[in-house]
This record gives sequence, C-alpha cells and structure tokens, in this order.
Amino acid sequence: MVKVYYLLYSLYSSFRYKIFNFFSIPLAKKEVYLQIHKVSKNKQYPIIDAFEKKYKFNINKDWFENLALNTQVVIKRSEINYQHGRLLYSLLMNYISNQSKKMNYIQIFETGTARGFSAICMARALIDSRINGNVTTIDILPHEKKNVMELYSRS
Repeated sequence: MVKVYYLLYSLYSSFRYKIFNFFSIPLAKKEVYLQIHKVSKNKQYPIIDAFEKKYKFNINKDWFENLALNTQVVIKRSEINYQHGRLLYSLLMNYISNQSKKMNYIQIFETGTARGFSAICMARALIDSRINGNVTTIDILPHEKKNVMELYSRS
C-alpha cells in the first residue's frame, strides 16, 4: 500500500524521545519541547479551519498533533507552525475524491524531505482515502552528516 508512510511512521514512532546518532544533542529538556508543542497546539487557525471546511476533509487531530510533536517541534527564534500538513491532507483528499472513479493508484513525488512531516501527511491521505499509492521523497541534505535538529531527551 503506502510503503513510505509505514517506513516514516515506524521511524518516528520507534525513536520517540531518543537521539538519532546523526543528529546533535537536544538543546533543551523534554519538558521545554512539550511546552512549545502545547502553545502551538492551542493556537487557533481560523483560515486553516475554513479551508478544511471548504474542502470537506480534515486530518485526525490527535494523530496530527502526535506527528507534529515528534517531527516539527524544535527550538527556534520564530514561532513554530506546522499547519501546512492540514492543507496538504485536505487538498490531496479533495483531489483523490474528485478523481477516484478515474484512478486506482497515485504516485506523489516530494522534494525536501527534512523530517518527513509533509510526506507522512500525504501518505495519511492515501491511507484514509483507501487508494493505492506511493510517496517518494528526496532531500539534498545527506542523512549521515550531523545537522542541527532538536529531538527529545529522556533527561
């Protein structure tokens, strides 16, 4: 079915609160990241809500927030915003629902994998729509090089 989704989902699920050996040490304790997520989670996005209402598809909120917590919550100067995942999901679900009589498979190619958040949101749309498909995602940043990405610490 959606191979990339399962691979990425199992990757982030199995490494929750751990440090990948190719990433730097987290900049803060787990509680700091949880607080950042709580602030973002409680923020209202009426434009995104209206968009989802217009297209009649919205991603499961609990699942989405869990994914965001594990892939999008970082320490940075600007406010975090991961609502693009909701837009991608809604648009893709709408596209699939309008094309479902004409297609039985969809191939998605994404550039700029980063942490895999967008690819996982699109893969979720494929799964929820029950259409066969594949999400292929690439990034120019090599995975074996150290980069600055904050993940949770068990401290």
